[in-house]
Amino acid sequence: MTTLNLSQQSAKTLDIEKRKLEARLLSDIKKIFRNISIDASNLYKATGNLPTKELASNYNSDFIKEIRDIFRTTIKKFGFQIRKDIEKKHGLFFDAEYKSKLLGLELKQTITIEDQEVSEKLEEINNKFAQEATFFIANQSEEQTEYIEETNSKMLELAVLAASFKYDKDLQKLREDGQSDLIFTKNKNSIVASNIKKELNNKINSRSQVIVDNNVGIAESWSRQKEAELIDDAELIGANQQIIKLNKKWISILDAQTRTGKFDHVAPDGQIVGVKDFFLVSGEQLSVPRDTERGSLGNKINCRCIASYEV
Repeated sequence: MTTLNLSQQSAKTLDIEKRKLEARLLSDIKKIFRNISIDASNLYKATGNLPTKELASNYNSDFIKEIRDIFRTTIKKFGFQIRKDIEKKHGLFFDAEYKSKLLGLELKQTITIEDQEVSEKLEEINNKFAQEATFFIANQSEEQTEYIEETNSKMLELAVLAASFKYDKDLQKLREDGQSDLIFTKNKNSIVASNIKKELNNKINSRSQVIVDNNVGIAESWSRQKEAELIDDAELIGANQQIIKLNKKWISILDAQTRTGKFDHVAPDGQIVGVKDFFLVSGEQLSVPRDTERGSLGNKINCRCIASYEV
């Protein structure tokens, strides 16, 4: 006999933990964007041209490494919550690095498990989770990097346009003021290159924040959902000799930032469905907040909602 304490974090508490993690992971993404800015400026200065797609593609290896690290770190942080509440004698479940206690946990309910095969089932869950996490990290890091490459290419194109427009505007002002434009036109490449660098530097913080927030959120949602699915599939037998089944609840962080309108995340708050069922969010079916397989970007990007799991 063992005991399963199914805990529940409030949405705000989990949001705080995510924000702390995001802040810690932000600097490495910013470094990549700073390097892109330097390379873009140097390339334009040397050639008077910027191959935006090629430059964006050149940084794929840097981004895929960082995205994988973000996924690994986030899964270690959030993907073991339910199992952490299982009695300590099932220590086979936990690696030492997963034993740190999550802050703000509130005990939801305690369930007695009388399953004679509980140890074997828990070991199988742990092994499956490790395998699924490996595939998730590999596949999703590739997918997210492709998206980042596409958006970076557009960012570079816009930076060149803005930098060239500023050069033309400044040149026009020189001429209107009756000043000589000889030095200005002679140094066109250097001036536009400097403008490109400024344009890109102005976007480092916002672009980095979106990437980190999105990928931490994706990994948090996936890891907690996968853990719940595997525990649900294990069919642990409770004290009443019935199989323990989990449900999930959509919890919105109801504050001034909560999205409304076309992609309303206030209305779904409190929806309860089976672990493998779908929430209905603004007319779209989502397995979890930030669902990577379904739903439009407007329903997922910058979403701070969570799914909680309960019996």
